[in-house]
Amino acid sequence: MASLPAPATRFRGLLTEAPTPDDIEAQLQHARGASSPGLDGVGYDVYKRFAIQLLPALTAAFPRCWEAQRVPQS
Repeated sequence: MASLPAPATRFRGLLTEAPTPDDIEAQLQHARGASSPGLDGVGYDVYKRFAIQLLPALTAAFPRCWEAQRVPQS
């Protein structure tokens, strides 16, 4: 870890609070649908297509991950 560079000064104030539903929705809208899927095999095209249905679950999950400072393995 000591060999990793420190974040640039301009980024130090970012991510000081958990993402809001508006933040999550904006990221879904701006994500490239044709990108490669993650480890779970689900691509952004699925998230974008079902954003209305998934937004409540994502809105509930992100603050929990933020508070625990962890993300699920799968």
